[in-house]
Amino acid sequence: MPALEKIRSRSGLLIAVVGVALLAFILGDFFSSRNAYRGQPDIAEVNGEKIYYVEYQQRIDEAVENMKQHLGQTSLDDRTYAQIQDQVWDQLVSKLIMNNELEKLGLTVSSEELLDMVKGNNVHPEVQSVPIFQDPETGIFDPSRVVLFLQNLDADNTGRSRQAWMSFEEYLLQQRENDKYFSAINKGIYVTDLQAKNASVEKSAKVDLKAVFVPYTSINDSLVTVTDKELKDYYKDHKEQYKQDLSIDLEYVLFPVEATDTDIEAIVEELQDIQEEFAMVQDNQSYVNANSDGSYDGKFYRKNEYSNTFVDSVMFSLQVGEMYGPYIEDNKYKLTKLAAKEMQPDSIQTAAVILIPKRQEDVEVMRNQADSIVDLINKGAKISDFASFSESQESVKPEWVNVENMPYGQSLLSVKTGNAVVELSPEGFYVIQVVARGKEELKIQLATLERTISASDNTRTSIYQKANSFASTIRTADDFNTKVEEHGLVKRVAGMLNENSREIRGLDNARTLIREAFFATEGTLVTHRNNNSPIFELGDNYVIAFLKKRNEKGYTPIDDLRPTIENNVKKQKKAKTIIANFESALKEANNSVEQLAEKMEAEIKEVNSLTFSAFNVPGGVGIEPKINGIAFTMDKEQLSEPIEGNNGVYVISVVEKHELATDEMSYDVEKHNIRMTLQSRASSEISRILKDVSKIEDHRLLFQ
Repeated sequence: MPALEKIRSRSGLLIAVVGVALLAFILGDFFSSRNAYRGQPDIAEVNGEKIYYVEYQQRIDEAVENMKQHLGQTSLDDRTYAQIQDQVWDQLVSKLIMNNELEKLGLTVSSEELLDMVKGNNVHPEVQSVPIFQDPETGIFDPSRVVLFLQNLDADNTGRSRQAWMSFEEYLLQQRENDKYFSAINKGIYVTDLQAKNASVEKSAKVDLKAVFVPYTSINDSLVTVTDKELKDYYKDHKEQYKQDLSIDLEYVLFPVEATDTDIEAIVEELQDIQEEFAMVQDNQSYVNANSDGSYDGKFYRKNEYSNTFVDSVMFSLQVGEMYGPYIEDNKYKLTKLAAKEMQPDSIQTAAVILIPKRQEDVEVMRNQADSIVDLINKGAKISDFASFSESQESVKPEWVNVENMPYGQSLLSVKTGNAVVELSPEGFYVIQVVARGKEELKIQLATLERTISASDNTRTSIYQKANSFASTIRTADDFNTKVEEHGLVKRVAGMLNENSREIRGLDNARTLIREAFFATEGTLVTHRNNNSPIFELGDNYVIAFLKKRNEKGYTPIDDLRPTIENNVKKQKKAKTIIANFESALKEANNSVEQLAEKMEAEIKEVNSLTFSAFNVPGGVGIEPKINGIAFTMDKEQLSEPIEGNNGVYVISVVEKHELATDEMSYDVEKHNIRMTLQSRASSEISRILKDVSKIEDHRLLFQ
């Protein structure tokens, strides 16, 4: 019933206020409550100001609950939970940084401004989007509903309503403070006419050119020698490119925990042995939920609707109580029983009276009122006679709805047409009348016992002992490599893992292993700190890892970069040789691309319609930004100096220039686009710079 769902979406204060406004996380009264955490362990320190673990975890718990309600789920997967952890941490850190900046600049939000954002002339879009602040008929924001809400804020004895609103206010304040800060910065961004003109030319003007190209690969690497001094000089000149944060490199092996043939035979035998008992069961739902690896379905399926087409065809030919299996599907053995076979409609027409108590003492009164309405309807009264009692007038109007999409669809199928029942929801009481039924067809209900194909305890113990035997004599990297070879295992690597990394490809729940690895000594096995065991149970694998290297924060050591630096130095030396050859050939080329190519024994690449801002130079040239820059400074039919590029050395000649006349150009649009781009960059760049210049200590490794 759309009307019912509309009412349900507008109730539940925490969902309505916090869910819409904050989505992923809420900060709450961050600064006002921080003194309560003094003396507690901290998870971060920002410019001398601590973020305590207790407050951090509290914000995570709030955000998780908020996200679950927003998504309509009872739990979150590991990836979503990890994202929330990162978001909360980043937000708390950013808030401390921004608070310091705002304080220095004296930027604040007055109580008058806040009031104006909530119910004045400049209401914040987030406030306007909250469903309970909108007219239920038009969906338009109604300031009087905000006033009414605030007047009744303390009617919630749990205090959750006030906490939700305080969190919402804090969110609005932070948004307004940030808007003021970045607005002040954006007002200082100015784009000149010359900038707009140059940008327009860069996008619109084009050149056609020819390029004589000699690739670096034309000189064999073996012909180029590199000395240690040259390597050190290059490293010194480019050292800032090789900054690194603390990270580790792991090597690891897997011992898959898989079911044996004996384990599979035992699973099949267990399902076969239980068939007779399963056939006699009357309460299929309780039995399946108590004895199966999967939960009871309960849905009624029409012909050809069940996901397993073969099982679908078999079950429709059986009698109630008969079963099929055991059969294998989705790594499970299943035994499926025909629980029921009935003629049912896909849709029913319903109408409802919705009774929502406003106070605790109203609950019993409304329960009795709901029962009375049901009794009267079942004796012949019209449900429309009770419209004045309903929270929604629309819900009393009969509507056709799909049974599967209704909260109480299956239970309503047993209600006689014309009769009504009371259904209880978290919001109140729903008196629902079944007005009419759609066309009926044969449907079946299945009860399935499932057993996941997994290793038995004996098998797990055996594999664990193998892993333990592997690890027991490893003391060095040579020991590790020797054991890998002896056991015929595949050594895997995971490099550049930082303190907050959570994933290693191919491993489930790798965070535990990564965290413990940061406490291991380089050149040793990674072990659990609580029991010194080197065996990590991650998903369906026992994992043994070796800490190959710890990369300390600072600059990457030159020895780790040797292959890269050696290749770059060789490229530089090749470029010098090729440039010298070009310079000699240019003297005899008579300003001719063709003659130059012939003397260099090189190919000519033709480039058409090259723009200054093009990322990639067409004609098979590739990413060579120096060509873009030089080409637009050259006259036609002239040979350039040799250009040292990414892939080789070039000499170019401009064949044709395609330029727009100045009076045909309009720079206003270009000016606006440049300003928008700069303002967007300013926001992200300033946030990054403020973090870079702040002293941030990250202690999350100690807790998660």
